[in-house]
Amino acid sequence: MNPAQPNPAPQAPPPVPMAVRLGLRSPREVMFRIVILAVILSSVGLAWWSFAKVLPPLQDKNRELSSTVSRLGTEVDEMDRQWPKAAADQVTNNYQRVRAQLFSNEAAFANWLANLSGQASTLTLDAKADFGKTAPVPAPGETLATIPATIVIEVRSPPGEGAAQSPFQRVVQLTGQLCAGQRRTDLAELRLSGGVGSISRVVVVLDLWAGEEKPPL
Repeated sequence: MNPAQPNPAPQAPPPVPMAVRLGLRSPREVMFRIVILAVILSSVGLAWWSFAKVLPPLQDKNRELSSTVSRLGTEVDEMDRQWPKAAADQVTNNYQRVRAQLFSNEAAFANWLANLSGQASTLTLDAKADFGKTAPVPAPGETLATIPATIVIEVRSPPGEGAAQSPFQRVVQLTGQLCAGQRRTDLAELRLSGGVGSISRVVVVLDLWAGEEKPPL
């Protein structure tokens, strides 16, 4: 080396691409990381929006509903305390009175049949009852049903002459007594047959209301 010749100036290193400095290997990887960063930022933004904008109104609504429920519960309790004992006793008595009008056991049906026979005999009539298929009646908290009773009434001539009542009057009286009894009974059908100016046979269909027997309140 010639000592008289100056040393060459050091050359600057070539520029390093941004992808290399970031440790990335390809534009595809750069795009992937950008997408991941965008997803993360979107998730953070959505979480912030939910906590800052959506959650507070829902919390306020929940507090409002809780307050309303508490207020209504207090009003119901106050109404219960203000309901006079006489009114409660009246409701209880009415309920027991209505239940007493239902056919609740076999003894009630037996008494009704015996009453039918006695009343028919008093009016110089022959009556025979036949029970049909039970029909349930929808009622909240109760088991109710109607049982059709088909009553065939044969008209007998009263002893002696000049009867006080005609056959039709006697049949109407018997039907009225059956419907006005202690148990609830509804008239569903009435068929008459006979000759001119008189009747000899009557078919009456009554709906007897039955219910499950319950102990008194």
